[in-house]
Amino acid sequence: MGLSFLSPLFLIGLAGASIPIIIHLLNRERARRVLFSSLRFIKNAHQANVKRHKLKQLILLLMRTLMLAILALAFARPFFAQDPQIAEKGGRRNVVIILDNSYSMGYSDNFSRAKSEAMNVISDLNPQDTAALIFNSDTALVVKELSSEHDEIKMALNAHAKLTYNPTNYVNAIQAADEVLKFANIGEKVVYLISDLQKVGFQNFIETDRLSPGVDVNVSADLRVENPVNLAVTGISAPEIALNEKKPARIVARIANFSGKSLADVPVKLIIDGVQMGEQKVDILANDTADAIFDLNFTDEKTHTGYVELPGDKLPIDDKRYFTLQTLKSIKVFCLDGEPGRRSDEDETFFLTRALNPKNQVVSIQVSKSTRFPAGDEIKDYDVIILTNVSALGSDEVQRLRNFVKSGGGLIVALGDNVVPATYTKIFNSGAEALLPCNLVEAVGDESNHEQFNVIAVVKYEHPLFAPFKNPNHGDFGTARFYKRFHVAALAGANELLKYDDGTPALIEKQYGRGRVLLFTSTFDTEWTDFPQRGVFLPFIHEMVKYLTLKTSEEKKDYLVNDPAQLSGFDFAPGTTVARKPKASVSVAN
Repeated sequence: MGLSFLSPLFLIGLAGASIPIIIHLLNRERARRVLFSSLRFIKNAHQANVKRHKLKQLILLLMRTLMLAILALAFARPFFAQDPQIAEKGGRRNVVIILDNSYSMGYSDNFSRAKSEAMNVISDLNPQDTAALIFNSDTALVVKELSSEHDEIKMALNAHAKLTYNPTNYVNAIQAADEVLKFANIGEKVVYLISDLQKVGFQNFIETDRLSPGVDVNVSADLRVENPVNLAVTGISAPEIALNEKKPARIVARIANFSGKSLADVPVKLIIDGVQMGEQKVDILANDTADAIFDLNFTDEKTHTGYVELPGDKLPIDDKRYFTLQTLKSIKVFCLDGEPGRRSDEDETFFLTRALNPKNQVVSIQVSKSTRFPAGDEIKDYDVIILTNVSALGSDEVQRLRNFVKSGGGLIVALGDNVVPATYTKIFNSGAEALLPCNLVEAVGDESNHEQFNVIAVVKYEHPLFAPFKNPNHGDFGTARFYKRFHVAALAGANELLKYDDGTPALIEKQYGRGRVLLFTSTFDTEWTDFPQRGVFLPFIHEMVKYLTLKTSEEKKDYLVNDPAQLSGFDFAPGTTVARKPKASVSVAN
């Protein structure tokens, strides 16, 4: 055990203890010798007083000297170091505790043991030691910076240490600990890692990763589990829609076995709208996956919420996974033909109606074609109205079309040589609110000159309409040639989903009431383009109809925990927490 100082530079202040001595010596009174007659009795009395005065001065001098010396020692912060190594490094430890709160720490009582170990590390610190606290999952959260207030760190640990649903990444936490320790100029620097040491957490380390000199990393508690048994629902495949007239909807749950032994007859339950709809038993090999398949018939038209659930194990976080499913009857589409031909293959809707009724179609679509707009309330029988090269509509028809879209119907408008821009602006976009997403400017190009053409160069793949085309070999819009098309001026709030190679829009979307409008600036026949003869045309038409009918938005329906959710239709102030069933909450960021 040796005496050490946390701030030895202040020992220089010991030199200040000599200041009272110097002042005393400089100001010391010197007696003058004066000859008088016999003053023997006065002299004896004076000598006694002088001795007492000198004693008082010496005591006062000693007190002043000790006071300055003690002050210098106090600033130097002396202590007795038990560990010689600590004494050499300045006499104190600077400790950063990394507490793993990733979801794997929820196995059995691992997280409780981890918190207890963190408490023990803090309790073992000497009063002069400093400590910091970091929570770690896939990101590192510095809860407390270096501090010698150990009780505050314990309070933060008790108040904020909670399991997350996030994976593990040790790189961020160790780098954060290294940054925290850079502010410690004196003393030993130690990082204590309290974790189950999942292998995946070390995968992001690279050879160039280095800690600052003098920083040591210790595994304070190794919470690895020998031969863990854990099952998880790692994925669910459910159709976007389930049609009542078609074959049963198939829901497939992927079950993973993360243990080292095979498991037989594992029960997998399917719950929809709070009701158990089925149970399957699966056999899963060690460190392998298996699928549980459920076939269901629906008779209603609504959005269902459901989940797949496994028996409880020692890591319950991953035993359940949620999904949404929309049930629907056949989609009814009305096509208004603005340029019927003498033969059916010359009709403006020839390619359109065949695209909507292919063999082995996934979505059941009932198509009605006419040159007459639906009369009276007949329009309510349809889900989507498609106008193809229609020159004009009567005012009553336009009003019924507006009401149809506003109440949730879908409208697709394809142009052609019968369309006059001024007429469309007058009948569709006059009044308080425009029905179409743009105003038509003029037709450009020459349909007879196939040497000059434009192609589609920009596709908004993040939009749900084009999500099925995002992967390679799932449809190439760039192969179609457009010889003639309309230049348009998009209105405020319009969404340009397709663009030609000159930057002008090919497909524009607009929200109108509860419904949506899509306008295509060329034709759906081969008079102005060869698009209908391309393989991508059929799925494109289908996805437009499905998008308008299913009311799909750019918002995702299914999220993992901590995924950012973009919500429309809410008008809450930032920071508002909105409770939503069953037990979720949404915090509005901005």
